[in-house]
Amino acid sequence: MAMVQGRFVDTFKGVIPDDQLAAFVDKAVAAAAGSGAGVPGASPGASLGVERAGSDGPETTAAPVQDPVVLVAGAFAALDGGLPSAKEDAARAFSHVLAAGTAAGPATRARAYAGVARCALLASPPDLEGAREMVMMARKIVDNNFTEPEEIGAAAARTELMASAIEAGVLSFASDASGEKNDADGFETEIEALRAEVVAAAAVSDKDAADDARHKLTLRLVFAGDASGAIKVALEMVSKGSRERGRKLCVQIFDALGANDPLTVAGRRRLSNAWFI
Repeated sequence: MAMVQGRFVDTFKGVIPDDQLAAFVDKAVAAAAGSGAGVPGASPGASLGVERAGSDGPETTAAPVQDPVVLVAGAFAALDGGLPSAKEDAARAFSHVLAAGTAAGPATRARAYAGVARCALLASPPDLEGAREMVMMARKIVDNNFTEPEEIGAAAARTELMASAIEAGVLSFASDASGEKNDADGFETEIEALRAEVVAAAAVSDKDAADDARHKLTLRLVFAGDASGAIKVALEMVSKGSRERGRKLCVQIFDALGANDPLTVAGRRRLSNAWFI
């Protein structure tokens, strides 16, 4: 697998020798450079300590890759920071780690595959199947040999949350004539409309319709960047609607955020309280 502007440009199945993987990654890096991906005038990955040959002078030898553990941590930090160049920078960093083969260590390589899954979800439209494939590759490396890094579960949860949001119609990736995504347009209006659906369904004691609206509202809030609000609505489903459906939705959000996120810690406590009331 390799990515350019968040899309997979090639794929491989199973385990391939390290030298072939390195060549595969080099091909992807060259494609990314040729596509103009990243910040204009910047070297994609430079902020993460990954260099490439200069385009204005003689070809130079790439600088040695940093400690793979540090590189992967930096790539995840870049993704979480949400900078415009994060997707390409992080994808390049994860690819360099994977190209290092077994030298990177199994846990670090597994985390890198999870990182590439995260990058796939930032494509437009998201590459859900590619993300699932990368999660599967990460879990093949773990294979009960060591504790699964939480980034893998987070990538899996984010993938399925996004798939659910697309299926439910609360996320779309249509473009207008100018080629700009219009998915985010008017999301506040959409959220208010979904809140109204919940209230209307609850008023006539239609629990299934209320839960359907809560589910959609939760997903819309997640992808509007309001994880706290999403957890609140999912917990409302636990207390007022389908307990199990609400619990599963809460757990997906907690997994996507990560076990140590303050919202997860507080949310799990609130879920436990709501479950036993």
